[in-house]
Amino acid sequence: MAFAGLVLVLCGGWVAFRSWQAYSALTDARATIAADFDLDTATLLEGGSASLRPAVTTLQEQASRARDAVDDPVFRLATALPFVGADLSAVRTIATTVDDMATQVLPPLVDLTRLADPAVLLPEKGRVDLQPFVDAAPALRHADDEVARFRGEIAAIPHDDVVGAIASAADDLAAKLDTVASVTAGAATTTELLPPMLGSDGPRRYLVLFQNLAEARSTGGMFGSYAVMTVDDGRISVGGQGATQRTIDRFDAPVAPISDDERQLYGENIATIAMDVNFTPDFPRAAELFSVMYADRIDPTPLDGAFAVDPVALGRILEGYGPVDLGGTTVAPDELAAFLLSDIYTKFPDDKDKSLRDAYTAAATGQALTALMSPPADPGAALAGLRRSVAEHRLLLWSAHPDEQSSLVRAGLTGELPAADPATAPTFGVFLADRTYLGSKLSYYLTGKVGVTAGACAADGSREATVTLDLAFDGPTSGLPEQVSGAGPKAYTLTDEFRVFAPTGGTLTGAEVDGVPVELTRGTDFGRDAGRFQTDFTPRSTSTVTLHFTVPAAGDAAAQPTVRIPPAVKNWPVTAEPFAPCG
Repeated sequence: MAFAGLVLVLCGGWVAFRSWQAYSALTDARATIAADFDLDTATLLEGGSASLRPAVTTLQEQASRARDAVDDPVFRLATALPFVGADLSAVRTIATTVDDMATQVLPPLVDLTRLADPAVLLPEKGRVDLQPFVDAAPALRHADDEVARFRGEIAAIPHDDVVGAIASAADDLAAKLDTVASVTAGAATTTELLPPMLGSDGPRRYLVLFQNLAEARSTGGMFGSYAVMTVDDGRISVGGQGATQRTIDRFDAPVAPISDDERQLYGENIATIAMDVNFTPDFPRAAELFSVMYADRIDPTPLDGAFAVDPVALGRILEGYGPVDLGGTTVAPDELAAFLLSDIYTKFPDDKDKSLRDAYTAAATGQALTALMSPPADPGAALAGLRRSVAEHRLLLWSAHPDEQSSLVRAGLTGELPAADPATAPTFGVFLADRTYLGSKLSYYLTGKVGVTAGACAADGSREATVTLDLAFDGPTSGLPEQVSGAGPKAYTLTDEFRVFAPTGGTLTGAEVDGVPVELTRGTDFGRDAGRFQTDFTPRSTSTVTLHFTVPAAGDAAAQPTVRIPPAVKNWPVTAEPFAPCG
């Protein structure tokens, strides 16, 4: 009996010693992560991973020490003991997760630096080398799968059964894994999708749709012009530029079936007028409809998808290239948006010049795109412009290949509202379309800011919420060409149609313009309650649009709202403070 007691004491002491070793190593690892792993895609793609390499080596050594301690046979047996077993098991889960992350996930992420080399990521002589992406894809997919596994294992730690310090450590690691997951998911998707989309398996043809932000639509701007991009084994060529209104224009009947909900919210225009397909904020739907129109009027050869880009995005990316020659006019990158959205109408002011202007605009945007086929002078600036444009939904993608499209949706590259909102993350959608009488480009002069605030809680835990848009229309009262000002009795008056979407499970309960209620045309899309209404903005005026909602109960948790708005010539700031829990 005495001998058995001695064994238990020795074993207990050994487990305590191993626990101290694991705790010490994990404390060091936690400090390394906090100090050196502000991990995001921007850091990796800007070469920041070079500075991460020594930190990864340090973390691997620390994590290995922690794992050695918790993989000890006596320690592992002790995880089955009552009282202390749950704590020891949680420590073992944390230690093995940190070690696996340091050895299996971080090294392939650090290697992303080589994919950011301009000779790899950006075209040289019109070709992107696809092999580095093919080579990197398996390791990055494995890393992403592993992070998903880690998140599940850490989430399964029973917080109520472990001491506070261990629960806190699990929460810290879970938060860091959430960040890592966003990076691994994007990296894995990119390296898997890029080669086939750029022709590794055979030639691809895409429409490039240029959004004219001076005439607002729900995805940003009217698809004013287009080009055809052909890719084959990474080799890119651009041609087939055209002006939408001049070459495609409108159809007598819908080119594809539209649902009753689409007809209610967007009208038949989305399937009959090429300039109106993106009344819907669903870019894949708009791109597909435009592609059908293009095939009917221009070229029936099958397309593999479409990209949308606006002049603001083009200008940002071209910051890495320098000035571009657009039909004999040299334009600096930061002047490109003003040139294509405003100055071009001064260059061709008369209505009789419309076809000349359309042809010039189509050619100019095609030339700007072609300029991107050469190596940039400043790759960092080009990549920063690309990332910012993607984040602001100024670059949108649609693939005609269903498996690729599913991946693009998961990566958030397709622009539409989420399929469903968690109650703790409600998404409001507010989208505009220019409906000025006889057409205009007055959206160029509209600016705004957006705020969302929480209202009263109901007995069932749902609550009221208000989205407010403070808008300023700085359009002049005279001096604009008719194609900018519009015509008829409402010349110089901007008429905008608002399409408003409640969060999933919520309701749009009303809308006001400058305190006066407006009548809503009701509908449903994206599984969300929605409505539309029109209002006018006179020159040099300000207006306040107020939108009222109810949102579902979020339980005892706070909710972080998001407001999705279309990109404009100048970004509209959005303020969205967290909603405190009801109850």
